[in-house]
Amino acid sequence: MNDTRLLRVTVLALMLGILSLSPIFIEAAHCEPLIISQAAFAGVQIADLHSTHQAVNSGRGREGNPLMGTGSDAQAILIKSGITATAIFTAHHLNKQHPVLARVMLYSMTAVIAGVSYRNYRLSRGA
Repeated sequence: MNDTRLLRVTVLALMLGILSLSPIFIEAAHCEPLIISQAAFAGVQIADLHSTHQAVNSGRGREGNPLMGTGSDAQAILIKSGITATAIFTAHHLNKQHPVLARVMLYSMTAVIAGVSYRNYRLSRGA
C-alpha cells in the first residue's frame, strides 16, 4: 500500500469516527456507534502489527513498545490481541454511562495507532 493510499484510509477511518458521533449518522446507519469505533480500532491494530513487522524486517525499524519485546510473531499477535480486547471491553462498559466518552477514547487511540502505522510503513519503504 503506497503512502497516499494509506493516508486516505487513515483519514477515512477518522472521518467515520467523527461521523459516528453525530446523531444524524447514527439514525441513518441504524447501527450501534460503538461498533464503528471498535472496528476502526481493531483495524488499525492489525495495520500496526503488519507495519511494524515490515519495518523490522526491512532493517530500518525496531519495535519501540517494551510490552511487545523482541519475541515471536505469535507473541506479538497475542499481546496486541489482549491490548485490543482490553480497550474494547473498557469502552463497552464505559459506553453504558458515557457513550460519547467511550467513542472519543477509542477514536483517540485509533488516531495514535494510525499515525504509528503510517510512520512504520514509511520507514519500511525507506521514505
